[in-house]
Amino acid sequence: MRDSTNLAGFTAALDSVAATMTGNLERARERYQAWLAASSTSGRLSRPEADRLTLHTILALDGEQAARERFEELVAEAEHAEYWHSLMRLLHDGWRLQLVPPEHDRWGLPRLAEVAGRVQGTLAGLLRVYDAAFSEVNGQGGVDDVAGTPRTAEMLIADHLRTGRPLFAAEVAARAAELASEVGAKGRASRLLDLCAEAVAPLGEVNTPSLGRVRVREAPLSERELEVCELAATGMSNGAIAEQLFLSPRTVEGHLQRAYMKLGVTDRRQLIA
Repeated sequence: MRDSTNLAGFTAALDSVAATMTGNLERARERYQAWLAASSTSGRLSRPEADRLTLHTILALDGEQAARERFEELVAEAEHAEYWHSLMRLLHDGWRLQLVPPEHDRWGLPRLAEVAGRVQGTLAGLLRVYDAAFSEVNGQGGVDDVAGTPRTAEMLIADHLRTGRPLFAAEVAARAAELASEVGAKGRASRLLDLCAEAVAPLGEVNTPSLGRVRVREAPLSERELEVCELAATGMSNGAIAEQLFLSPRTVEGHLQRAYMKLGVTDRRQLIA
């Protein structure tokens, strides 16, 4: 079919990313192949945006090494052309997709802060303080180098939510909770996970490497564990699950703990029904 608008490939790229984020890898592969087969001019000036976004699809379909190699290619192109906005978004995605360590001297959060400082806009202002916010969680500073004001992960989460970016807010909360747990701040980690659950609630089945959510699947679970997990993933409390299934809350908790071990998660906030 003739593509009179020269956007069919670009649309396929975006569709592949949406399918990836909702776990439909069969459709993701089909639509990604359509993107690869499309005209090299599809999307016109927006083509670099599709190249960046499909890093998520490449990661899901072809693995970490392929995604990292493509990430490095795109970063080199943006650096050479001094496309600071594109480079900023790429560095952010490198962090979001966990393609590079946060402390990486060339592509990590310190570099993201430096590049975001060259870009105007609300999002740039928020990305600029990622390094400060996560340094604060780690007990190493936490001051915005430009404004000279303290920054915390909780402040960054609130700012993302205020500006209509719940996915970014949830990712910050999830990664900050992980870091807080590593440094022994268990109470803060739990509160950050609560913020993550609140931010991700309207996003349905969306998942990213930074969120680390797990789809409840039948294979490793017993019939009862599966049933309990599916209800827990909807937000039901142990008491409500126990009442519905005619079990004791203690039995429900036991099923959940065994299921968490099999699925590789720590609590119900990481489950997707």
